[in-house]
Amino acid sequence: MVFRVKQTCQQELNKSKGFALFAELISLLMFGLGFVVLSNLSNQSISLNSESLQRVNASFLADSIVARIQMNLDDARAMAYNTTGGYCKDNPQTRADADINTLFCPSETNSNTQSKIIDIMGNVNLEISCAYGCEEGTMLDIVVEWKAASRFGGDTKSIKREILL
Repeated sequence: MVFRVKQTCQQELNKSKGFALFAELISLLMFGLGFVVLSNLSNQSISLNSESLQRVNASFLADSIVARIQMNLDDARAMAYNTTGGYCKDNPQTRADADINTLFCPSETNSNTQSKIIDIMGNVNLEISCAYGCEEGTMLDIVVEWKAASRFGGDTKSIKREILL
């Protein structure tokens, strides 16, 4: 009788060993899945923070060009801030060209100066237009466009400002 009880206990012990291994395997799988999810959330957080930084920088660029245009309304009415000929001019002749060079031209690569916002933003497009000619009392539209930072290829985002000439 003692032999039979001992044999039954031994069989039960062997069964529980297999179950314990299976439980450990499942818990390890769940732990690994948790790390994958946590990694994905961290990646999304970094991407959203980058997009937020780009929006802040684009807003700064738009507000800076508005402030510079307000100090130079005569050139703005003459559409001197129009950037169809390109942003960067080697030797700017007007205040408008110098303003655009200051804000929208990348820093020199070997320069010891602090980098500009445009260096961080990448490809930025500036559009300045007037709806009804650029006469006194009309609105000047300023649009700053950029490609949003995203791991899946960002969409084109924009910020618009209006100024009364």
